[in-house]
Amino acid sequence: PEVPVAPGSTVTCTADTTDGDTDCDKQKIVQVTCPGLSPCQTFGGDAACQAASSTVCQAGTCNDATCDGASAAACCTYAAVPDSPAVDCSSEIPEPTGECQGGVCTPTSCLDDASCDNDGNDCTFAPPGTCDLGSNLCGPLANQPAGTPCAGNTGQCDAAGTCVDNCTGVDCSDGNQCTQDLCDPSGGVATCSNPNEVDGTSCDSGGGPGSGMCESGTCVGVALVRVETYNLALAGAFIPYEQERRQALPQAMAATQSDILCLQEVWNQTDKDAIAAAALQNFPYIISFLNDLDTPLDDPTDQNGQVPPAPTTVPCPDNVEAQPGVTIADQMNAAIDCVRDGQDLQGNFCSTIPGSDLGRTTSIQCAIEACLLDVGGLLFGTEQQQRCYACLATQLPTDTFGTIRARCPTVINQDLAFQGQNGVMILSRYPLSNAVNWVIPGTWNRRVILSARAELPNGSDLDVYCNHLTPIFEGAGAGFPYTGQYGDGLPDALGWEAEQFLQAEKLITHVQNVSGATPAVILGDLNAGRGYFDDPNNLIFPEGEPTLDLLEATFTPAYTPTYTPACTFCQENPVAGVERTGTVWIDHIQMYNLPASAVTDTVRTFDQNVLTVPDGAGGTMDIPLSDHYGMRSVIAVP
Repeated sequence: PEVPVAPGSTVTCTADTTDGDTDCDKQKIVQVTCPGLSPCQTFGGDAACQAASSTVCQAGTCNDATCDGASAAACCTYAAVPDSPAVDCSSEIPEPTGECQGGVCTPTSCLDDASCDNDGNDCTFAPPGTCDLGSNLCGPLANQPAGTPCAGNTGQCDAAGTCVDNCTGVDCSDGNQCTQDLCDPSGGVATCSNPNEVDGTSCDSGGGPGSGMCESGTCVGVALVRVETYNLALAGAFIPYEQERRQALPQAMAATQSDILCLQEVWNQTDKDAIAAAALQNFPYIISFLNDLDTPLDDPTDQNGQVPPAPTTVPCPDNVEAQPGVTIADQMNAAIDCVRDGQDLQGNFCSTIPGSDLGRTTSIQCAIEACLLDVGGLLFGTEQQQRCYACLATQLPTDTFGTIRARCPTVINQDLAFQGQNGVMILSRYPLSNAVNWVIPGTWNRRVILSARAELPNGSDLDVYCNHLTPIFEGAGAGFPYTGQYGDGLPDALGWEAEQFLQAEKLITHVQNVSGATPAVILGDLNAGRGYFDDPNNLIFPEGEPTLDLLEATFTPAYTPTYTPACTFCQENPVAGVERTGTVWIDHIQMYNLPASAVTDTVRTFDQNVLTVPDGAGGTMDIPLSDHYGMRSVIAVP
């Protein structure tokens, strides 16, 4: 019997021989190990091995044969002899002449009509007299009658002698995106079937391609929503190149490919209006709220659940002496004089109108270089002096020197920047409702949780939360003393961090109370991020990690598993580089009541240099639109 073997196998073979025959039956039993090509060898004498089938590879004229040793049953490999030049194989066929074609000996002459039907076409045949016995040459073949079965009864011959598949021209569509439209041509007739597509296949549920996913043969409306967060850094002299960037940002926002966009640091209403006007055609649903210095907090409690008493004094009183004969207001005026008249290290004036109270600061960097010593008494003084410093620091980037002189000594809560306005807005392609401007504690800047409910194309609701949490400033030594009431009694950077953590707690509570079981996305500049040090060429430093830990204990990061962490506030960004050393990922997208698997795509956005500005040295340089980069994710919402 045949013994299938592979190279290296041990087989038992029965040999016809008298050599070593102990029982005189002219046979003996041998056990040998087959080498690599042994299945193609013949057994005899002292040969190493062959399978009991005695397979021998025999090459024909039109093929080269080799033994591959793969098995005893099929051990031969054949390679066709090239057709050109023609190889005569007439010795292998009954016809007088033949040539190798594709490894097959094809007659070039005939003995009878049947030998002329060698074109492999079911729809042609050799009628009587096709073979001319006088010349042994074939005449033309004839076409089978139209409708003759061909190709194993999967097609029918047409009048031109071509086999046409039975499914040609057959429409098996059932009009269902979530089933396959299959046609089986076998059996002489086309048979349609419509099995279900694989669950999860993208489909159009009415909101365009990708607005649904197939489940058990039905298109279920799953909206693929592109959500994006972007900090525009329209913050006056706080951030450089504002005028150049301000002109380009409205159109850039209108052109973004997101469906829902959360913007931060759009502090002035004129900028919000400009963005809304430019984006209205693509984003017909836009939400923002007006706040001012007197806007009350919706949740004013501190870390102990208490409501701190509101300030009762102005930031820079003219009746409180900092030292004999010098009031805190006098110190404020001296600092303003310095910025108004001062110059930076390159000799550039720090005022738009040097020497005039009608001027404004050209840049915070200039003010720091020119006047750090002049504000030292306020910066490192008493709590009241630091409040006065805070009033200067928050007003200088946007107000005239005259306005600052008038307001800081007279308006109790003037130590909020931008006249108490918030900096967030939501742009949406989808209808928005239930808009809420939830005001939470914030030092130096108004902090709110802006939210709305989006009605998606599949009929589902998605709650959107747009946020900008307090940054963790480095403290008085860096020009940022903590002067608020929500720092848990801690100074400087620790106070800023405590306030940020409190805001995150309030954000979680607010989302849970408002959304309940409704899916939600949480977007914004959280001023918190993790460190990533695996790639020495892509170092990302931690900032506010306890805040991010807290948020991610409730919310799910909205990034694909394959997304490579990248900074969003980066040292190499020329708009941000003047502010910091080091690079962080602090702009985030998070989800509530949605699984991590809902995220189908993640990209960093607005990270290209698209504006050309003066470089301060007589030349130009290219910059991005902001000191931040954006983040966009595509999220499937059932």
